[in-house]
Amino acid sequence: MIVVVAVMVALALVGVGGTALVGTLNSQGGKPVSTAGPSVSTQQSTNGSFATVKAVGPSVRMLAKVPVSNTIIYQGRLNQGETRILSQPDVDLTIYDPKSAEVILDGKVVKLDTAKDQVGMNIKDGRVTRTW
Repeated sequence: MIVVVAVMVALALVGVGGTALVGTLNSQGGKPVSTAGPSVSTQQSTNGSFATVKAVGPSVRMLAKVPVSNTIIYQGRLNQGETRILSQPDVDLTIYDPKSAEVILDGKVVKLDTAKDQVGMNIKDGRVTRTW
């Protein structure tokens, strides 16, 4: 009887763990995701439009943070084809090697100054509000 209960508990734990794992893997949550095609759309919510950054060169380094709290959303490297959705309505974004990146807002590519080694911008409510 104890063995049967132990087996049932183990199976229940495997089911709960598997469900949590599948939910985590299906959630983008700011993690890089590969995209199969050239078309990438932005996500929208009641808080505004979010930016999407895609590595179009071999790799691109970037830093994204919330300006008011200085909370880092993402700091790292995306490899070619990887995409990161910045799911905050107000983001300071720095792109290192802008030739290797594409920033998309509301389905439109944001023009980056590719003559510079790095570019920065504030993206608020679906618009680039300032650059540096």
